[in-house]
Formats: sequence, C-alpha cells, structure tokens
Amino acid sequence: MPCRDRFDFYLGNDNNDMKQQCLTVPLTLLLIIDIIRKNSVLEKYMKKRMMYLLFSLLFIMPMAAAAEPVDEVAEKERCPVCGMFVAKYAPWLAQIQMADGSTSFFDGVKDMLAYYFEPKKYGGSSSAEDIYVKDYYNQKWIDGKKAFYVVGSDTMGPMGHEFIPFASTEEAEIFKKDHSGTMVMSFDQITLEKVTELRSGMKGHSMHKMKKGS
Repeated sequence: MPCRDRFDFYLGNDNNDMKQQCLTVPLTLLLIIDIIRKNSVLEKYMKKRMMYLLFSLLFIMPMAAAAEPVDEVAEKERCPVCGMFVAKYAPWLAQIQMADGSTSFFDGVKDMLAYYFEPKKYGGSSSAEDIYVKDYYNQKWIDGKKAFYVVGSDTMGPMGHEFIPFASTEEAEIFKKDHSGTMVMSFDQITLEKVTELRSGMKGHSMHKMKKGS
C-alpha cells in the first residue's frame, strides 16, 4: 500500500494537514504499522498507541532542529558593520542567524543591532531569525531577544560605549549600579534610534531623558 494510503487509513481522508506532517516520519515506522495491520489482535491493541507515538514525533522533531549558537568563529571573520576581525574580541561577540541559513558575527552588541535593524545597508540579503549574545558575567551564549541590556555604563567594548547583555534583570541592575549605567533595556525596548545614538558616541544620557519623558 502506498505511504499516503497508509495515512489515509489511520488519519482519515479529510485530515490533509496532519497527513502532510506525518509523511516526514521515518520509513521504519511505516513498516511497523504494516506489521501491526497484518495482525488483527495487535492492530486493535496498538492502533491508538501508534497514533500517540506519531503525534509525539511531530513535536519532538521540530525541537531537535531548533537553532543553536555557533561557537567557532573563523580567524578572518569580519564584522559586516565596522569591518573589524571579530575573533580576537571573544568576550564581546554577538551573532545573527539569518533566514537564509547564514550566520553573521559582530564584535559587539551595538554593531549587531545596527545590522539587525538595517541588514541591507550592510550587505545582508535576508532577515534575522535568531540572535545570540554573551552574558557579560558568565560569558555563555544567551538568546539576544530575551536578554537585558545596560547602556551608559563606564565599561567600554571594542567600539566604545556598548549595550552590555545579561540573562536576568537582577544581574543587569547590579551591573548598572556598579558601573554607573543609565538604564536597563529589554530587547523590545531597543530601537534603531537608540542604536544610532550609542554608535555616535553618546553615553546614553539622552536615552535616559527620552525614557523619563515617555
């Protein structure tokens, strides 16, 4: 029996979306289904259990394909925004994984954000899918969209004033207090205007005033 007919038997003729997803299940499972169908006792007992297995795989397979940060950076990898070699600035590294499957590396969050907001300006041909930055304290890769950033601090990155990333607001607030930061921002609060201000050399005081006035 053809593969699609097997799924018609188990899922019904009207469940086209589910059948399309189930067709990604490995051939081994189809062979198991055939064996069960040939044994009426097994079929009665196992039909529901096989369906539970198929549904579980539909959830597990996308999770297994989830994006991960790239650890290895080539020695000659350049930041697409400032042109600097990024490998020698490991503590400040940031990366964007694009919709076309490519990964771009940056020597700081500030340049990464500039690229994120205007990829075509810096030679990008696709939109950003995933963003990773390094937690300033433990140097582990974290989701850039879930991170918290301190601006206006006395800590300089390779390109001057930076968005200093942290995994939690608590750590960000501690750093802000210890290093004279002006504010803590979530990723969603960061705009191209704020990035441009920081890249122009402003320490973050104007951004602090904007927040107070909003």
